[in-house]
Amino acid sequence: MWSWNYEEMVNLRPDLVIEWSYGVQTVRSKLAPFGIPVIGYGPQDNLTSFIYLLGLITDHTSNAVRLINFINNVHHVLSEGLSKVSTRYKAYVIFDYEYSLWFTSGPLGGIHIGLP
Repeated sequence: MWSWNYEEMVNLRPDLVIEWSYGVQTVRSKLAPFGIPVIGYGPQDNLTSFIYLLGLITDHTSNAVRLINFINNVHHVLSEGLSKVSTRYKAYVIFDYEYSLWFTSGPLGGIHIGLP
């Protein structure tokens, strides 16, 4: 994410490189001459659509759908739990798993899903 070893990337001959959106143009320009496709993801992107796209690209659509369903189930559990808390005492709820998906919710709106 912060520094790229392009020589190693080329040597690995990946089918696809996924880059954080702010660096995708740089990585794409370096790897394009070697025929290595690069796609990016950022905080403004729709996470569900991105997961499904990766499932299509990698021929693992059923696993992508399982992950999307997991995210939706967590969203439902958080929404249901927060609906039982008085708005007077409602605080932010954060679900995090080691630099992966995070969910937040608070008194000013619904649940938001993103990446850290």
